[in-house]
Amino acid sequence: MKRVLRHISDPSCFHMFFHTPARRGGSFLSVVQMLLVFLFLFPLTSTAHPVSRSRWEAVAVIVNAENHVSLSEEAIKMIFLGEKTVWEADRLVIKVILQPPDQPASRVFNRALFGDNGRRLSRQWVRNIFTGQAPPPVTLPDDRAVMEKVSRDRAAIGFVLRGALGGGALHPGVRVTVILVPPHARNRESASPSHGTDRGE
Repeated sequence: MKRVLRHISDPSCFHMFFHTPARRGGSFLSVVQMLLVFLFLFPLTSTAHPVSRSRWEAVAVIVNAENHVSLSEEAIKMIFLGEKTVWEADRLVIKVILQPPDQPASRVFNRALFGDNGRRLSRQWVRNIFTGQAPPPVTLPDDRAVMEKVSRDRAAIGFVLRGALGGGALHPGVRVTVILVPPHARNRESASPSHGTDRGE
C-alpha cells in the first residue's frame, strides 16, 4: 500500500495520466483518464471512515459475558496500556484486543481515553513488548472480529463502536462494561445511563 501511495503521489504518475498525448478520442480519452484516477484514489481516501453521527462518536468497552468485572475509565486505561495484566477475580492473564489504528473504533477509543490519535498507546506497547512488561495485544480487523474473539475468550477485553451494538449486532457472548465518549462529542451527548457506569475496580 505504501508503494502504491508513493507511486500515485509521484508527479510522473499524474504526468502519465494527464499529459500523455491522446492518439484517439481526444478530450473523451482525457475525461476517461481523469475518471480512472478518481476511481483509483477514492477507495484510498475513503478508508478514513469519517465519524460524523453522534451514535458513532463513542466506543463500548466489552468483555466476555462470563466476566463480571466492573471497570472505571482509569482501570481501562491501565489495562490497555499494559499496566494491569491480570483479572483479579480468577487470576487470568488479561488478553488485550486492539483494532488497526485507522479503524474508526480505534480513533474514537484513543481520543476518548488518551486524548490523542493513538500515539501514546503505540509507544507504550512498543515499550511493553521490548521489556516484557505485558503480553502483546492481539489486533483484529474490525468490530465484528473483536466481538467474536471476546465472546470466545473469558480473559479478553476489547472495544467496538457504540453504533455496532445496534440492530441486535451485539454478540450474546460479550458484555459492555463502559461506554467511552471523546471530549469533542460529550457536549452532544444527552445524559446516558450507560456512560460512565460500572465504576468499580
